[in-house]
Amino acid sequence: MTEAQVQRQVVDGLRARGAYVIVTHDAKHKPVCMGITDIIAVFPNRVLFVECKAPGGKVSEYQREFIACMRALGHDAIVADCWDDVERQL
Repeated sequence: MTEAQVQRQVVDGLRARGAYVIVTHDAKHKPVCMGITDIIAVFPNRVLFVECKAPGGKVSEYQREFIACMRALGHDAIVADCWDDVERQL
């Protein structure tokens, strides 16, 4: 499964769960800021940050720092290579 396919699966799953989903960038567009996760899912009283990777894909140092920062602020932030990774956080 490619990263784009993982991202589509995650976006569809989050929307099905009632999240307002913000896709920050895709393979054709540069991110809003370095390291920001691919997806920001907004639920009532909760925000989930999701970095999508193809299976075996690695996060960059910028992505690692962004995820750590969001966690330090009390948010859930994960790296997912399939919908099941995200579903476990819901």
